[in-house]
Amino acid sequence: KGVHKLALLTSTDASGQDGESVALENLKLPEFRSLQVVANEHFAVGDLTVTAQLTRIKASGAQAIDAWTTGSPFGTVARGISEAAWDGILMTNAGNQSRAQMEQYSAYLPRQFMICTSPVYAIGQLPAAVRLARATWLDALHQSGIGDPDLPYNVAWDPAMLIVKVLREQGTDVSAQQFRDALLKIHGYAGANGLYDYRRGDQRGIDPRASVVVTWDKAKHDFVTISKPG
Repeated sequence: KGVHKLALLTSTDASGQDGESVALENLKLPEFRSLQVVANEHFAVGDLTVTAQLTRIKASGAQAIDAWTTGSPFGTVARGISEAAWDGILMTNAGNQSRAQMEQYSAYLPRQFMICTSPVYAIGQLPAAVRLARATWLDALHQSGIGDPDLPYNVAWDPAMLIVKVLREQGTDVSAQQFRDALLKIHGYAGANGLYDYRRGDQRGIDPRASVVVTWDKAKHDFVTISKPG
């Protein structure tokens, strides 16, 4: 999209600090060498406005803002961007991927809005086992009266199923060390997010590059996938 100037706007809580740290570390990668951080602003989760921070961000010439915060503080950011009449790309994390939250902030969201989210939102060709795992996840939620699940229902599902898998294989009296050793040997496990391989050594099981980007479609009242994995 021709973006070269990026601003970080993060909350001062533990989550925000972690997000800032990860962003600054990732921006050192060769594929991001054309991106320049022109502003790095912070705010407290209890702040009612981010006017001062956005004034400095606008002055920096930033074309995109990575707003790493979740919940009500993200609403403060979205409202502040609207009031500042800043017309760039707003990016945030999947912690804000809630339909109720988007409906609440819809009037404030900028024209270009992106959420980096779970691989469960990837579209296109998928292994048959992954398609079955997604169908099983959705069916379980439908049976529980949840017809259209938001991301939090997905975040909890695969880890819970992996825990059950290890307990079934090792028994419920397995020690913590035995459980960890068994988990780190799992590979080829099909979850709703894709094929897990804990032999990768990063304790994630899924390559972070499997993630996709979505946006909020105000007309459809739903999240729409706008990128390929990675």
